[in-house]
Amino acid sequence: MPAYVVRIHPKPIDDRPFGHLVNYSDNPDWQFSAFDAAAQWRDVLIGMKVAVGTHLCQFEVEEFKPGSFAVVCSSHPTKPGRAA
Repeated sequence: MPAYVVRIHPKPIDDRPFGHLVNYSDNPDWQFSAFDAAAQWRDVLIGMKVAVGTHLCQFEVEEFKPGSFAVVCSSHPTKPGRAA
């Protein structure tokens, strides 16, 4: 099941930024009206080498409805209690 990126924010440690946290959802809540805008964020995320445990996210741009695009990790690990 795909995991849509819905938020990127600084990861604070001792009140100082230390890397970034990426939040995911089963729904594409963070949407772009142009492929190029979504592709730019995809490229930023790829450059950040986002990992969840041992999984390295492989980000893609998905058009989930005409004219609406989202950034997604299509091979994201399954959360407990979530169907594969």
